[in-house]
Amino acid sequence: MQWLLQARHLNPGLRRPTRQRLQTETPAVTSTPASARHRGILLHAGLHWLAFYAVIIWAWAEMFRQALPPGALEAAAVYGTEFWLSLCSVSAADAGFSELLSLWLLMSMAMMLPTFAPSLATYERLRSAGAGSRLGFVELTIGFLSVWALFSLAMVVLQTKLLPFVIPAGSGASVDPLAAAAILAVAGTYQFLPIKDACLAKCRTPFMFFMANWRDSAFNELSLGLRMGAVCVGCCWLLMAISLVAGAWGLLWMGLATVLMCLEKLPEIGRHVSRPLGIALLGGAALLAFAGT
Repeated sequence: MQWLLQARHLNPGLRRPTRQRLQTETPAVTSTPASARHRGILLHAGLHWLAFYAVIIWAWAEMFRQALPPGALEAAAVYGTEFWLSLCSVSAADAGFSELLSLWLLMSMAMMLPTFAPSLATYERLRSAGAGSRLGFVELTIGFLSVWALFSLAMVVLQTKLLPFVIPAGSGASVDPLAAAAILAVAGTYQFLPIKDACLAKCRTPFMFFMANWRDSAFNELSLGLRMGAVCVGCCWLLMAISLVAGAWGLLWMGLATVLMCLEKLPEIGRHVSRPLGIALLGGAALLAFAGT
């Protein structure tokens, strides 16, 4: 793989420095950070990146629009604080199967695409070394979102067909506190399990993931996107599932969860996020269980 040899130039850690190279390159050290920043900006300056971020912004804007009740602007002048609190709810009251599925798909795009950006940036660096293409960028994204679309379908089936009395298809306000506590407890416990660590390890090292799974074949990037989507679901599915019982704090939780999931996938910061998050979820479960008794 010729591009793999070229990729070494993108990561100085892959080249063993010699004394002669150190001596000859020392005067240019001061210009390296600027050139690295310039290269990073160029990697994110393409139209495909603009489209990627536009989808994220659109998904969040659409969720806010759906949370805005009819006559909301008039209500704002009357109810004040209560109105702004109502905007935190992603209401699905009286929604049918297709409406709920549409809402979950929006949530998946809004919350999970930001967590996928580091992996796409790694792919861009490989592309600049001679591997992949802009079409491959699109294939990766489609594969990733396809897995989350299946997850969304599973959540809607769970919400409407399997557990409609425990997790109603409404705003979440009437969810049994003990049921909400159980979901939080499972999510908190999952933060400490080896499967969570294994999935996070792959998410935190996308370069190694690409190296281990790259195939010189048609639809390689689509396959990689499906694999990465499956790994991402393994990391984050329970954090997403909490949206089932988030109730009146739906949008606030989604925003917080998005930030937490992005931080979890960062190699250095993520190691200091997962365990405290698990403790916080278990604490929340205990409080809800106490309130429900």
